[in-house]
Amino acid sequence: MIDYMNSALENRGCNFGILLTKTVEQLPNQVGVFNLYENKLFCCFEYLEFAIRWVRLYLNRIKSSEGKEEINSVMIKDKINNIVTELKNLSNVKKKLTGISNFVAVENNGVVELLDKMKASINDQLTQLENEID
Repeated sequence: MIDYMNSALENRGCNFGILLTKTVEQLPNQVGVFNLYENKLFCCFEYLEFAIRWVRLYLNRIKSSEGKEEINSVMIKDKINNIVTELKNLSNVKKKLTGISNFVAVENNGVVELLDKMKASINDQLTQLENEID
């Protein structure tokens, strides 16, 4: 992915790029859900909004302030690490909720089938009672 991005940046004459994947699972484990490698940001489409905001901040403020003493690089790195951690947490919670949702949907189908069988059984018994009484 880094080689691809280096080639893409060179071909387009750009000095920064974002590589998006469709899902988090398509990113290599070492990338995580959101990671910066020199002038290349890797993330999944789900986090495109965060990526664009981060790149704007990076290019407008951080890069333009390089070498200036008033920029607190430790604080910036800490905030970036916090953002990455929160994005990982968000991704994990989403996976868990999707799993729960899928489980509930499957169980719900089973419950609906059981209720339908019970209704059919009750109707059958009522029909038998009606026939016996008539």
